[in-house]
Amino acid sequence: MELVIGAGQIIPTADEFMLISGNFFTPFYWNYIKHSELGERKVLEKILSEGSDSLYIMTTQASDWPLSQQLHGIGYVIRNINEKKAFNSGLCFVRGNKKIFVKTIDIERTPESFNNAFQTIENRPLYILADWDWQLFLINERKTNAEPISKKLSIVR
Repeated sequence: MELVIGAGQIIPTADEFMLISGNFFTPFYWNYIKHSELGERKVLEKILSEGSDSLYIMTTQASDWPLSQQLHGIGYVIRNINEKKAFNSGLCFVRGNKKIFVKTIDIERTPESFNNAFQTIENRPLYILADWDWQLFLINERKTNAEPISKKLSIVR
């Protein structure tokens, strides 16, 4: 009889090969992701409730859908943007007198691309909601002009 230490058997699934030991760790990882996302939502809701009548948010590729779902969930509806020149097109979410302008931008993987994107939107403060790990690295490691507020949310003043 031999004792072997390792990750365990590999199971082919529809998506990828998965380690059998992943069945043990997956619930803990999902719990971590759930609590992280809830924390990010609370930070965003605080900004939404404390901000002025107009708020400007730039999203990157993966963060636009969760943001729109969150805004819909707290009572915002999409309206036409009357101030198109003010925000270079995009979406406008309205609840009462509060307007939240959201623009999604596809950004190259360089700090200069982020800073150039920030310059295309003149409104300040500009909140940036990023979701990809490389975007978070560039922002949170201070490679761009943005200041981190939380893990996924930053601001350009």
